Amino acid sequence: MKERCPGCGLQFERENDFFLGAYVINLSVTEGLLLLSLFVYIFAAVDNPDLSLAPVLAVAVVLAILGPVAFFPFSRTIWAAIDLAMRPQPIDHEGGGGKT
Repeated sequence: MKERCPGCGLQFERENDFFLGAYVINLSVTEGLLLLSLFVYIFAAVDNPDLSLAPVLAVAVVLAILGPVAFFPFSRTIWAAIDLAMRPQPIDHEGGGGKT
C-alpha cells in the first residue's frame, strides 16, 4: 500500500496499529460469510434431511482461508474512509500532502 494517496496526499497509516480497525472489519465480513453459509445449509437441510455436511464444510474452510485474504485490501480502504469521515483532513490544493 502506498504511504500517501496520489490524488490528495492523505497519509494512510498515521500511527502504530492504525489498521486494527481494518482487521475488525475483515474479521466481521469473514464471520458474516461463514454464518451465511451455515444458514444456507440449515435452510437446505430442512428440505432435505439427508443432505451431506461435507460440501458445506469445504466451502466454509475455503471462505475462512481465502475470504480474509481477498477482502484485506478492501477492509483497509473502508477503514481509511471511516477514519477520514471521523477525522477530516485539510485539503492540500497544491497536491503535495495532507496533514501528518
